[in-house]
Amino acid sequence: MKKKEILKQLNAEFDRLTPDMSDRVKNQPIEGDFVPETVPVYAEGGGSSGGRDKRKLAAVFAAVAVLFIAAAVMLVFLMPAWRSGCSYRLGEGYISIETKGAGGVSLLADVEPKTAESGFSLFLVTDSDGKVVNVTAGDRAAEILLAGVSAECAAKGESLTGGAAEETVRLLSEKARALGYLADGTLSLTSVSAQGGAASEELAKSAGESAQSGAGAGVSVVSAAGDEAYLRAALGVSEGSVEDLLAIAAEKKGYLSESAEEMFSGADSGANEAYNAYLFELLEEYIDLLDDRAEAIDELFEICMEIREELGLSGLAKPVIVWDEEKNAAVLNPDIEGSVGREWKEEFEEAMEECAEAGFIPHGDEDLYLYRLFYSSVDFELAEEILERFEDTLAEINEVLEKIKELFAGLTTQFGEYLEELKAEWASLTDGWSQSSFTDPEDYIEAMTEAFEREYERLLGRG
Repeated sequence: MKKKEILKQLNAEFDRLTPDMSDRVKNQPIEGDFVPETVPVYAEGGGSSGGRDKRKLAAVFAAVAVLFIAAAVMLVFLMPAWRSGCSYRLGEGYISIETKGAGGVSLLADVEPKTAESGFSLFLVTDSDGKVVNVTAGDRAAEILLAGVSAECAAKGESLTGGAAEETVRLLSEKARALGYLADGTLSLTSVSAQGGAASEELAKSAGESAQSGAGAGVSVVSAAGDEAYLRAALGVSEGSVEDLLAIAAEKKGYLSESAEEMFSGADSGANEAYNAYLFELLEEYIDLLDDRAEAIDELFEICMEIREELGLSGLAKPVIVWDEEKNAAVLNPDIEGSVGREWKEEFEEAMEECAEAGFIPHGDEDLYLYRLFYSSVDFELAEEILERFEDTLAEINEVLEKIKELFAGLTTQFGEYLEELKAEWASLTDGWSQSSFTDPEDYIEAMTEAFEREYERLLGRG
């Protein structure tokens, strides 16, 4: 309701509630000094109408007071809109956050990276109060980021939406660096405001400062203002005003949801394609885990060899690693701990932690040696090439699985025990979801979100 309309209605209510003067009162001249008339107070139920008139007048003034309060409340709520010259908007601002792929190609285009190293892209939309109303991932890497951060927020009873845009940008930038997404040292932001160029520049400045605060030193943050043409290209829309485009962005779903809807848009292929995509995601996740494990084992092995060389140990008569039954953990041999420098001891403990995070706990030197020999026999680069080759042909997931198995099947029989361990690990990873489990997009989104949350933890070194 506009200000003039409120005042007009208020005046109308005053006219309606105020008693009309009689002609005698209106025409009566005012003579001499005005002396207020003493009105006798009658007991309730008395015969005079004076009491009723006073009660009626009191009721009138009470109603007027209520109207004043109501008008004041409405003015308080409407005042910000009058000051800014516009009403509240759900979609007021747009902030994209991304890194660039190979060759500097923006990932807001049709590029869909499968690894964080290729870059990531996401955007958030704010309302007129500067609060986040939507956060959307543009690719798999961004979905991993959002899945993990959303899970962390939920554990604290919070949400990625509803908070100040500056804080959300800072948090996402901080987590992107922690995941290794900013390894090339550059983060790009583009901001657009419904209020025009000057407001877009101000939003870009604020977003850039928040991103730099989160990304920290060593990361170059480039933050610029965008325009209507930029928004159209980013959202894949051919026409529309900034306000229309922001409304679309506020309702836009992310990479995962859009992929799910596309899969289930056909009559028959949805469940099968969704399950294959999920299996492919799990396979990528598992190969990454094994690769991390191989690196951790190799690092621990090198440290143990350095300690052996420094102390002049030969053979396995005096091992570096022993199993502590009380602690139920692998530890540095107490017999040599006093002879090992503090620096070597710290490096040993850090390497043991990395092995534990990758799912490997050696019970002794021989155990470490055999595991290293086993994992060094696996060509992980070839495994990644196989995954990249088939990433766009999910119908051939069985062929991918067979080729990955061949990488391990070629190992010598002395590793049969380790191969069985891998089979058991893979079975536990796929447990709980089968092809019949994927009956609609929500099933696929749920399963993939769980996988992305695990990948988030792995990238942080907590999985």
